Amino acid sequence: MNSKVLEIQCTNPNCKRWFKSPFTHGNLDGFNINAFKGLKAQCPTCGKMVAGTKKNVRVRLFDDHSQFNKIS
Repeated sequence: MNSKVLEIQCTNPNCKRWFKSPFTHGNLDGFNINAFKGLKAQCPTCGKMVAGTKKNVRVRLFDDHSQFNKIS
């Protein structure tokens, strides 16, 4: 079985790190970026507040043997 996680990329040009979205989205099949409208998340690396856009949001797929909880 596979697991999915929603990730945001920091927009700080000196960081650009991908991190797990703090927002709960339930089923990520057919995820719509419009769910992010007006929401921001803080990058755990540099502290910048980041708004999700089509350019910096992704759904990442992991198999059961991967450790997706280590991504942050």
